[in-house]
Amino acid sequence: MEKKFEKRISKIEIVEKVDLDMINHLSGKLAKYIKLSFRTVADLIQVRNIIKQRVDQKKKTQNEFNLNVRQLSLTSFP
Repeated sequence: MEKKFEKRISKIEIVEKVDLDMINHLSGKLAKYIKLSFRTVADLIQVRNIIKQRVDQKKKTQNEFNLNVRQLSLTSFP
């Protein structure tokens, strides 16, 4: 990612934070996240749009895979 967007991203960091979406978020378990810092807001928007497209494609592929696995598991057992 750093090489692809090197002219747009000024800094990349790995940070640990509590994921408040987790059911056990009160346990204090930390999750690792990638923190991206950009030179300008325009750079942020451009990179965000590119990454969002990739994430959406990945989710669609994953959902299709999960659907196929479910269909196989339903047809495998009488």
